[in-house]
Amino acid sequence: MDKGIIIASFGTSVEETRRKSISRIENAIHEAFPEAYSLRAFTSRMIRNRLIKEEGLHVFTEKEAYDHLLDRGLKEENIFIQPLHVIPGYEYEKLVKLDRGRVGLPLFSSKKDLDDFVGRMDFDLGEGEALILFGHGTDHTNDVIYRDLQEAFRRAGHDNIFVVCVEGNRPFAHVEEDLAGLGLKRVHVQPLMIVAGVHALEDMDSQEEGSLRRTLEERGYEVVSRMKGLGEYPEIVDMFVQKTRLLLEGSPLEDKDTYIGRQA
Repeated sequence: MDKGIIIASFGTSVEETRRKSISRIENAIHEAFPEAYSLRAFTSRMIRNRLIKEEGLHVFTEKEAYDHLLDRGLKEENIFIQPLHVIPGYEYEKLVKLDRGRVGLPLFSSKKDLDDFVGRMDFDLGEGEALILFGHGTDHTNDVIYRDLQEAFRRAGHDNIFVVCVEGNRPFAHVEEDLAGLGLKRVHVQPLMIVAGVHALEDMDSQEEGSLRRTLEERGYEVVSRMKGLGEYPEIVDMFVQKTRLLLEGSPLEDKDTYIGRQA
């Protein structure tokens, strides 16, 4: 094999969702491009250290993965890095700052991606139901992507789908008034993350003070939890496969609406 693909995600310490989401995308990329040697890397040092301590599991950093491919005899120009991050934030920038190999695009790298996501996904809501998609959020400039995704849902006529985040500029308070204005009592909550990991378990679905579930229940809503990461959806898997295809073909990766290159 003369090509190598580093499939780089933030990572998760929750084994079940790691298998259902990250592994699913990795396997799809491997099957789509059998001529390339693909391997996993996690950009989160915290997750990697936790996996070593709790599971005895070593996962490459992005640099270790790159060096591993060089050791296998691959040339630098034939090494590609496909991120599995949701937005081009700090974790994505770790890949760019390597300044080695060709780096692909995360899930939401342009406004076109947002419209594509909204058009592909069917969240199967019933009459009188709303959905809150629960993202990570960040103090990076590209936190604006979550706002833009909300606007994309509105343009598509989905007034009952809301985007909020653990961190950044989209707390629940940002959408509370609009949600209340719908007069609905049944609200689904679901991670807007590749995996349904610790944030989904603790910040979204727990009874801890300040969790999304508890906040909604305190306001009288019936809460339905969907513990399903984005990586479990075939539509999302396909989006990543197509991004990898563009990466390997050397096609232009950015358009005029790109979020890539912004600095915090």
